[in-house]
Amino acid sequence: MPESNPYIAAKGEWNRIHLELLRDRRWWQAVAGVELLIVLVLAGGLVWVAGQHKTVPYVVEVDALGAARAVRPAAPGGAPTDERLIRYQLTAFIRGARTILADRVAMKRALEQVYAYLRGPARTVLDEYYRTNNPFEIVKSYTVMPTVTSLLPLSDRSWQVRWTEEQRGRDGALLGKSQWEAVLGVTIVPPTTQDAIEANPFGLYVTDLRWTKQL
Repeated sequence: MPESNPYIAAKGEWNRIHLELLRDRRWWQAVAGVELLIVLVLAGGLVWVAGQHKTVPYVVEVDALGAARAVRPAAPGGAPTDERLIRYQLTAFIRGARTILADRVAMKRALEQVYAYLRGPARTVLDEYYRTNNPFEIVKSYTVMPTVTSLLPLSDRSWQVRWTEEQRGRDGALLGKSQWEAVLGVTIVPPTTQDAIEANPFGLYVTDLRWTKQL
C-alpha cells in the first residue's frame, strides 16, 4: 500500500469539519425560524386577546331592605323604549340650550352637554343662533330661566316642545316673560365608545331644530 499523504489527510479532515459546521448552522437556522414564527403567532394572539372587551356589566335587583333579588347581565345598549327617558332628555336639552346663568362656568358646562345631544343640521342651527344671541354677552344684562310646559310626540322621529322663559335682571328683578315653541327632530344612535356613553348614554340625538317665540 502506498504511504498516505499527510496533507491530503489534513485536507479531508478539514472538509469533514467544515461540512459538519455547515450542517449545524443550517439546523440552528431552521430552529430559529420556527421559534420566530411561534413568537409572531403568540404575539398576534396576545394583541387579539387584549383587544377584546372583558367588562360584563350586571343589573342587580334589590328589595326594600337592600337584599339582592335577581342578578343578570345587562342587555346590550339600544334605543330607549321608555317614553319618559325621551321626555327627560329633550327637556334637559331645551333647558340647557335656553338657560342663561349668572354662573358662567355652570353655563359653559350646560352648553357642552347640549352639544353632546346634537347631530346634523341641528348643530348648525344652534351655532348660528348663538352667533347672534351670545349667552355670555346676554348674561351681562339679564338671566333667562326656561320651564318646559308641554312635550308632544308628532311622530316617532319628531317632538313638539313648549316652554316659558323668565328674564330677570342681575338684581333678580323680573323683567319679562315669553312663550316659546319648538319642533325637534330626533334619532337614536347607540353609543359605542366610553366617551359617547358618558356624554349621551341613551344615544338620543336632536338632528333638527326649529324654535319660535309665540306672540
